[in-house]
Amino acid sequence: MSQETVEVVRRAFAAYEDGGIEVAMPLFAPDVAWYFDADELVDDLAYRGRDGLRAAYDVWVSGFEDFGWDVHEIRELGDRVLVMADITGVARETGVAARLSTNLLVEVRGDLIVEVHTFTDLERAVEAAEPED
Repeated sequence: MSQETVEVVRRAFAAYEDGGIEVAMPLFAPDVAWYFDADELVDDLAYRGRDGLRAAYDVWVSGFEDFGWDVHEIRELGDRVLVMADITGVARETGVAARLSTNLLVEVRGDLIVEVHTFTDLERAVEAAEPED
């Protein structure tokens, strides 16, 4: 892994901040896969392709005003990139501010993001990055 891989992920978040999901979309592979590790709450969810990423985004933002990412750290973790962040927003129905800690394990090939795994638990994200024996 190189610093360039980390920079691809940084550029994706910067593009999102500058103009939203469509501005960030060119940094995702056409066949990107985004997985949500739902822990014990519900079954794991997966979205595939750029249209799947758009659908996931619609789900994320539909209940919020001012939906955004507050990124704390982006770093190499094995052959992937770990993003530690909070998802932020204001609930549309209640007006209550929300903040959800999340950890993204991101795989980059070339200059495109090809896979993202989302974890609420940092330990699970780190474990998932460890090479299998």
